[in-house]
Formats: sequence, C-alpha cells, structure tokens
Amino acid sequence: MEFNLRFPREVAATIAAVTDQREYSLASYTGLRTVFLVEYPADDDPPSYLTGRSREDPDGFFSGGFFDEIGGPVPTLLVIGQKPTTGENIKIRYYADHAYPTDDTTVWTVPSRDVDLILRYGEWVCLASEGNQLAPAARAAYETAREQRAAYGSMGP
Repeated sequence: MEFNLRFPREVAATIAAVTDQREYSLASYTGLRTVFLVEYPADDDPPSYLTGRSREDPDGFFSGGFFDEIGGPVPTLLVIGQKPTTGENIKIRYYADHAYPTDDTTVWTVPSRDVDLILRYGEWVCLASEGNQLAPAARAAYETAREQRAAYGSMGP
C-alpha cells in the first residue's frame, strides 16, 4: 500500500537487555520498515539516545553510543555498540506498515484524519479505471471500507 511508504505508522517498543548481548532480533515487529530512534539505557534522565552508524564504520562502532540495523530493506536485527547488562531496557521507535483491516474487528492504525483521503483515492481509482472495471476484490474492499465509514463515521485513532 503506497500510503505506508509515504505515511508510515510510528511505533514504540521496549527490548529487555541481556548481559553482553549486542544483537537483538526485530523479526517479531509486524510491518517494521526501519528503526529511527534507540534509547539506551532506557529511562535515563536526561534520556540517552544512540546514533545510527554502520558496524563497518572505520571510525568505530563497538565502543560508542551507536546502533545499526541488519537485514536488507527490512531490518531483522538491531545491533548496539555498547554491552548492556541484564535488567536494563532498550527503547526503540520505528516506522511500520499500517494494519490492513481484514474484518470488522480489526483495529485501524491509520489516523482518522487520513481515512477519508484513502477512500477518496479509492473512489478516484474506481472512476478513472477504464469502463469502471475494477478488479472484483478491489471493488469489494472499497465498498466494505465505504460502508464502514458510513456506519461508524471515524475509523481511526
């Protein structure tokens, strides 16, 4: 969905640190696109944020306050330059895809102010398609979203 590329969802998570472990899996974070903020150690006052830097940087990585994402276009691993201690936390903020509603119970993650924009785009695609011959699945999804908008008014946070 192109909306996710332009307006990703911002999500926060906390990772429980393990003594001397610098690598943490990101595989369980649904829809993750990129980590943009790492606070370590978490809850310091004032907060301490790590700087994004490649592990291969010639100026060093493992002795400083840095983080790196590993795994290609969708990161699967977070690496931090410092050795943590068990009991500490690492807070991250990342961009992720919005949840795609599959039924009436799915919580929308698209802000309510943007739902009408998405529906209007769907209307435009329907009207702009040659002979108004939109694929049946796309038309059904559009009609469902339109009915939900009419029934519930606002559908987002």
